[in-house]
Amino acid sequence: MRAWLAAQAEPALLLLDVGLDTADAGLVIAREVRQILGNRTVRILLRSGHDPETLRAAVAGLDVTDVLGKANSTLPELRAAVSWALEAYVRLTRTED
Repeated sequence: MRAWLAAQAEPALLLLDVGLDTADAGLVIAREVRQILGNRTVRILLRSGHDPETLRAAVAGLDVTDVLGKANSTLPELRAAVSWALEAYVRLTRTED
């Protein structure tokens, strides 16, 4: 995943499931994006079956746009989160120019 991300021109959004291959794979990717690749612009949305409040504490300092619970998030809520994240990306990239 790191090689793919590094090769991308400028991804606007990553929608990550916390438990992709391992229980914390999505968190590992989010940390790599921010800390190793140094990408502060891409917006990160995490989805998980775990309690979103617990995950928010785990990702503090990683500039994760939102944490969505799978059990209680609806399609309209997901659409709203994606829309908000993309708007935030546009604001960030305009500020950097």
